[in-house]
Amino acid sequence: QNGLATFNFDIKTQEIVNGVIGANYNISYYLSQADAEVPNAPLPINYYNTTPTPSAIFVRIEDLDSGCIAFLSFNIRVTPKPIANDVSLVQCDEDGIPEGFTTFNINEAFDAITGDEIGTAVSYYLSQIDAENQIDAIDGNSFDNFFNPQLIYTRVTNTATGCINFSEVFLEVSTTSSNSASLQ
Repeated sequence: QNGLATFNFDIKTQEIVNGVIGANYNISYYLSQADAEVPNAPLPINYYNTTPTPSAIFVRIEDLDSGCIAFLSFNIRVTPKPIANDVSLVQCDEDGIPEGFTTFNINEAFDAITGDEIGTAVSYYLSQIDAENQIDAIDGNSFDNFFNPQLIYTRVTNTATGCINFSEVFLEVSTTSSNSASLQ
């Protein structure tokens, strides 16, 4: 959330040589055009920016067969993760059998999870690993808990950037029951 991150320039190198069969290039990355031209102070392939983005990166492309040199530039940008708050849902067990199981509409917690952030999607999972891998999502509109309490994991996605974040939803069923009583 501070505009700093690690960038893998090997991905950009693959984009640059994409489709060039037998390319024999030396590709290096710099913080200024002047450094790229000299070359001076190349950046590591796994670069951690030290100032918040956006930042310009300058590329030096040397054809090792012909000796030709070319330059290009691109911007790096760190996009913040979406808000993903941990929340609790407590619901009464109203089926007449106080065993601690009921049906939850987990989507009721959407605004609390996302902090009312627009442009987000939330999906729900039974494990953090499932949330990270987007497998076996559960229905947030109608989920029957099978533990009481039960922990559900969320995957919050910014629909514009594709950035993700995770949180937890704590489900609890209140099993308090009351006998029929009359007041006089």
